[in-house]
Amino acid sequence: MLLKTTSLHPGRSHRASSDTLSVVVPTRDSAGHIDVFLAYYRANDIPVHLFVDARTSDATAAIGRRHGAAVTIFRMQGAVVEEAIEAISKQAAGRWVLRIDDDELPSLAMMAFVRRAVATGDCPNYAFPRFQCGIGNDRSLLRNLAFSPLVHRQPRLYRKDAVEYTPSIHTPGFVRSDSSAAANAPISAFMIHLDWTVHSVEWRTRKIEQYDAVEPNGGSQWRDFYLIEENALAQLYFEALPTAEFVPVARALAARFPEALVRRPVAGMPSRWPLAKS
Repeated sequence: MLLKTTSLHPGRSHRASSDTLSVVVPTRDSAGHIDVFLAYYRANDIPVHLFVDARTSDATAAIGRRHGAAVTIFRMQGAVVEEAIEAISKQAAGRWVLRIDDDELPSLAMMAFVRRAVATGDCPNYAFPRFQCGIGNDRSLLRNLAFSPLVHRQPRLYRKDAVEYTPSIHTPGFVRSDSSAAANAPISAFMIHLDWTVHSVEWRTRKIEQYDAVEPNGGSQWRDFYLIEENALAQLYFEALPTAEFVPVARALAARFPEALVRRPVAGMPSRWPLAKS
């Protein structure tokens, strides 16, 4: 059962029945930040099913249970999440699956869109805009303008009987059975990605190496995306993403990851590394 907490939108639920929609979060060794993300889901009455890789060596599963998430321990085959989507989908209770990574969060507008899409059933697969985000040293949520959310759309909502699964990297882990592309959700139905904040440079470098091991250049081709520390241009282009529901998330992450905070450069000044060093 989901724990009862105060929602930012009293009286409005972001639930769908568990046999209709499963919000799944694959994760491994995320004890350093997963509580902040689960607190967001709980505060907004969004039930989630945490799929914890059996190779996890920290308290991820216990934290998930404390926050009211359903928790399944599973052994992921391979090194990348795409290889686990079929197994996760088969264990998820819902006819529809919304997959969110453990360093991402859906906006409430996105969840409202998801509920409508599942209710109408007009299309079996949707892709969502995703903002690459950081946390400012004023504890605000910032979006990076070097990476367009419309280019980085994520096909994450799907009806299980309408897809075929694939382990191919940089895919959602499935393709439509009828070979059609995912329908695009509007920009208002966005998600945020906080990889740069919650994962160290070393962690993100290992991720590149894991993708390269699966497919030549599979990770290195996206090095500028994963390692903003090496992307001097992208570091200069942050602006506020003023969304009320993410204020508690931004404040909590600012306190926990001060070394990753973004210093927004002053107009007219020589460019500097905006990632705060503490």
